[in-house]
Amino acid sequence: MSFGQRIAEEEEQELAKYFVETEQWRQISRGRVDIVYGPKGSGKSALYALLQDKKAEFFNQKILMVSGENPRGATVFKDLVDDPPTSENQFVNLWKLYLLTLVGGLVKEYTAGSSEATTLVDKLKEAGLLPTTAGLKETLHKFCDRSLIA
Repeated sequence: MSFGQRIAEEEEQELAKYFVETEQWRQISRGRVDIVYGPKGSGKSALYALLQDKKAEFFNQKILMVSGENPRGATVFKDLVDDPPTSENQFVNLWKLYLLTLVGGLVKEYTAGSSEATTLVDKLKEAGLLPTTAGLKETLHKFCDRSLIA
């Protein structure tokens, strides 16, 4: 008899097979919950993995999803613990740039042909604010290294 892995990150492919829809899931999937808070082992990563797994269903509801973090291994923001921005303004600017990068990637992917989208994508490329193949962590470091958040 198997009860699954100890942590959700180790069985992302299997989670959807035995997922039971709860009121918490319904709240999240209907957009009524923006932040999921809980101690280690409470199911946050499982919910995140299921959201990612259901991208196509959300797309059919005209909802685009983009992964803002890698729940396995080193997180995008891990290095900020050792070397954080020095002011609240820098944190705010870092978040703005990070979110703009994520949204910019979606605009590039889903709005081909629109003149407004093309202009936006071109401007984001010029500023180095589009996700690269290197990944989100490297993009975040680029912001910090180039003092874009000052």
